[in-house]
Formats: sequence, C-alpha cells, structure tokens
Amino acid sequence: MRRFLGAVLLALPLFVPAQPTRTEQSRIDALLVAIEGSGCHFERNGTQYSAAQGAAHLRSKLESAGDRIQTAAQFIEHIGTASSQSGRPYRVLCPGQPAQVSRVWLEKRLAEISAARK
Repeated sequence: MRRFLGAVLLALPLFVPAQPTRTEQSRIDALLVAIEGSGCHFERNGTQYSAAQGAAHLRSKLESAGDRIQTAAQFIEHIGTASSQSGRPYRVLCPGQPAQVSRVWLEKRLAEISAARK
C-alpha cells in the first residue's frame, strides 16, 4: 500500500497542467494591453471591432486554449493570427497607417515589449 501511495504521489506533478512562466504570461498580458490601448480596429472575418473587443476576443480564445499556450510566440501563432473557424487572417487597422495582418503587428509589439524590459 505504501508503495502504491508513493507512486501516486510521485506521479501527481505529471497531471498538473502546465502554466506559462511569469515572464511569458506578462508578455502575453502586455500584448493584450497593447491591443486594447492601440486605438486601432481589429478585423476578424471581414468585420471590424474596437481594440477592446479584439482584445476580449483573443482573451476568450486564450482561455479556451488552456495550457496549450506557454509563450508569447505561441500566443501570436495560435491565438492572435487567424480565425480558428474560417482560417482567415486577422488584420489590424490603425488610423493613418495601412492595414496589416495581426501577426506582423503583434510581432512588432512583442519586440518593443522585449526591448523595453532589457
């Protein structure tokens, strides 16, 4: 019985879902804040949404992804790039600038976030 309990206790960490490190979680959070405060519109499946609505949508997708997203790069690749339903790329439309795919916009913000933290 002791051996069985010992084996169970040793195996428990294997069943705990992984979470992003604090650094990666803070980078993901900073990307979401950057979207919200951008003053840009977020285009999804041909419909434009406010920056706040775009960030809320990405937060919802992130929550649904659970522990599959561990890094800011994974967030961009799997959450912030395209519609999971249609496959169409998301776009960011900022005043006075040409529209750009969200991947480019998010990667630029991530580079700025990383540079500011050094």
